Amino acid sequence: MNEPQHELLLDPKSPHIGFLLADASRLMRKRFEHESRDIAMTAAQMKILARVWKMEGTSQARLANALDLEPITLCRHVDRMEAAGLVERRPDPADRRARQLFTTEAGRALLPDMRIRGERVVKAALRGVSEADVQTVIATLNTIIANLGEDGDRACDLAAAAQVTEDA
Repeated sequence: MNEPQHELLLDPKSPHIGFLLADASRLMRKRFEHESRDIAMTAAQMKILARVWKMEGTSQARLANALDLEPITLCRHVDRMEAAGLVERRPDPADRRARQLFTTEAGRALLPDMRIRGERVVKAALRGVSEADVQTVIATLNTIIANLGEDGDRACDLAAAAQVTEDA
């Protein structure tokens, strides 16, 4: 199968897509942190809360891999969030060595406000971008994620399995 030759990638004067993606992500994250400065949680905790909600019942090892955090770093955040009543750990019925993470009612109550702030950031980021271009960007990013994520997801599964074994 012939892969397209992306000429812009070969031009050293052209902006590199990797740097552009990283810069866009960094700027959106900074704007979200600014928009959310009055919420009594760190940006990392908000990210963890949102991801736990999306992955209800996940293990800490899998969540650490999904967030690209060291397990001990995530553990410390989850400890504080559990003490604050935002998440809870429950025994995994399929593996007595593991525990699953769930959002609490108090944690879920914060999500709509976080989402509103996130939507404001996205709206600001997409100012002047047509709906058709937004759809193209979304489709392109989904393709990039699929291209790079397949092996990454397998690696996350293996790392999560290894972490559970180490925790035992």
